[in-house]
Amino acid sequence: MSSVPDIAIAAAAALALLVPLTVATLAPELLLRGRMVVLATIAALTVAALTVLVETGPLGLNMTLDPSEGPLLDSRDPDIGVYNEAVANFGEDDLFVVAMTTTGDVFNHEDLSRLRRIGDAIRRVPGVRSAKSLANTVTYRYLPEEDLVELIDFIDEVPSDPRELAALRQQALSDRIYPRTLVSTDGRTAAINVSFRKMSDGDFVRQRLDERVTAIVEAEQAPGVSFHLTGRQHIKAHTHAVMVYDLARLIPLAIAVGAVVAWLLSRSVLATVLPVGASVLATLWVYAVLAWLDRPLNLITVVLGPMLICVGSVYGVHVLARFEEFAAARDGGRGSALRCLEYCRTPVGIAATTTVIGFGALLTSPVPAIDELGTFAVLGIVSVTMISLAGIPSLLSAGTREHRAPVQNPYIERVLSGLARLSTKRPGATLTVWTAAALAAVVSIPAIVVDTDYLGFFDRDSTVRRDFAAVNTAMGGSVPLYLSFDGGHEGAFREPANLQAIARMQAAIDALPEVASTVSALDLIEPLNRAFEDDDPAAERIPDTRGEVADLMFVIPKAELRQLANSNHSRANLVIRTAVSGSAAVGDLERKIEGLLAEAPLPDGVRAELTGNTLLVNHGADIIADSQTRAVGLAAVAIFILIWRFFGSAKVGALAMVPNLIPVVMFFGLLGAGAATLSLPTSLIGCAALGIAIDDTAHFLVAYRQHRAEGWAPHEAAALCTRRIGRPIVATSMMLVAGFLVLTLSGFATIREFGGLSAAVMLVCLAADLTLLPAILTKAKV
Repeated sequence: MSSVPDIAIAAAAALALLVPLTVATLAPELLLRGRMVVLATIAALTVAALTVLVETGPLGLNMTLDPSEGPLLDSRDPDIGVYNEAVANFGEDDLFVVAMTTTGDVFNHEDLSRLRRIGDAIRRVPGVRSAKSLANTVTYRYLPEEDLVELIDFIDEVPSDPRELAALRQQALSDRIYPRTLVSTDGRTAAINVSFRKMSDGDFVRQRLDERVTAIVEAEQAPGVSFHLTGRQHIKAHTHAVMVYDLARLIPLAIAVGAVVAWLLSRSVLATVLPVGASVLATLWVYAVLAWLDRPLNLITVVLGPMLICVGSVYGVHVLARFEEFAAARDGGRGSALRCLEYCRTPVGIAATTTVIGFGALLTSPVPAIDELGTFAVLGIVSVTMISLAGIPSLLSAGTREHRAPVQNPYIERVLSGLARLSTKRPGATLTVWTAAALAAVVSIPAIVVDTDYLGFFDRDSTVRRDFAAVNTAMGGSVPLYLSFDGGHEGAFREPANLQAIARMQAAIDALPEVASTVSALDLIEPLNRAFEDDDPAAERIPDTRGEVADLMFVIPKAELRQLANSNHSRANLVIRTAVSGSAAVGDLERKIEGLLAEAPLPDGVRAELTGNTLLVNHGADIIADSQTRAVGLAAVAIFILIWRFFGSAKVGALAMVPNLIPVVMFFGLLGAGAATLSLPTSLIGCAALGIAIDDTAHFLVAYRQHRAEGWAPHEAAALCTRRIGRPIVATSMMLVAGFLVLTLSGFATIREFGGLSAAVMLVCLAADLTLLPAILTKAKV
């Protein structure tokens, strides 16, 4: 079922929104008369959702988590094919590093023995392919007395003699490959490079391989010795754990916070339970669809549940607010529910449609994670609209008790009255302040830094980031890149000329300050050639003939050559290790290497392509700015057309857009001022905020038009709306702010940024609806 296109799911959900809107418009009485059918349908869908969800799995749910960077990649990136081809030829570029750092020097009997014990224990773990370190690597030795070359273990028995240890140290640090790969240049850190058998990330997590390796390392802790683990698989294991932690904590917190805010603002059980309950049911349905389609939650869609709970609650708040007003003047029941439905179908319908448009605009992104968030957010908004517009009035219509007037908070009433006077008595001053704020934001926008980083999901002081930095400092870099050479035919890289081209490129790349080390087949061929030439230092070079190269390459163990050349030697690989991370820094390194390739033409028939998982992840940053402009622009145009067609006035549509576009502009101004970088998570805010913000504007405009039709002057109608509609606007905005602030408790740094910035934008939207919108309506006299 996972093959169902996202656009098809979103389109089906959007069309489904027409059902409650059509019934509420054409036959609201029929909807309430059939309330038992409506409620039974909601109950049946909920039971079906629970049936799909409640099984074994994370949190006891039939849901899977994808902690990988795969969903963050640009699906249109042509380099994905290049990367997959390189992996097929040279194996995965995963690099799981266990670094052992000592206060003195690792070349002593105790520490080398510890290194061997750890490596041996790791290799015995099911699922581990190899664990390479100084203690188990091989080298070549020329035996002059026998005139032959011997392939031996670099360390056979760990020596105790200081002279033997010193010789071992000298040999390791002067080797072509070992420094910065297996040992630091100062000899204080030794690394074990672990590779795993091919498996999915889910299998890696289920087999608890990261935990097993960590346990082996922790068992060898000793005074004066510290260990640091890093690598993609290690980071993904931690990512999975944080995702589980977030889901277990943030969803209950979102429910609790929504309920507390609703209670504090309304002092009503109904106004607390029904809106939050509707959003919880809608979220449950969405999760069930995800499970049914076998769609795992990823680093972006992990925010879906908490976000839907806080966004979805506002629909029920508006419905309950109108019902309480109508019911306060008469007995509760079908009459009040009918009036509530007749009034709410318009603003709730507009609000739902604009929110669907806002999230639907995310489907234009080529990043699968963002596309999926847009798809299932649309499904969630449609679900909560159905429940709020059909289920809540149906449930309320069964009541017959008298309803008291809604509780009015004196402080809020005073604030709303003050804002009403300010915006309608002095609209010019209000517009001037907002214009100045918008211009300040516009001036800041060019300073926005576009950057995305898989590691950036973690705090700078997290264990993951500290270990990554420690390994990078000691070993010079733990981020691998591939420079893949294609010779075009079998045996192309037995040709000395082609190998010399690799040698030139390797030397040029080694000279780049961002590069810690490089390894190619030459680092095996040239020392082996020296060994065969009676250990003559001058012979440590590429042989002169194809035959000599071929003889050497067939002597090298396949396991040693696996990552550096394919089986028929038609392709060769230069493995580059770097310490840089983040799209800006990685992009700069990529441009430098591409520049070196352009400056040094390769032999005829040979081509080279730089690739690596790190490059693919960071290519996502290149599309963020473009996709932002496209998505926000598309959402704005669609929402403007909707408002224009509904109110029958392009002028009203344009005026309604102003208090909703300015908060989005100010959000980008905050990014330009340094509040955060424009990353994949923060790139979601513009479209989402635009779609959500129009909700309160729609309710305000519907009430404003009603008051104008009753004969109120523009400034009087705007002031009355501020005082009357302001109460539910404050309630919904506070629920949104509180709900997004829940995300600031996430274990991921970037999700906390998303939550904090979203909450700030919601506050700006609240201020715009209560001051800027009334001022605009008063000034425009519409």
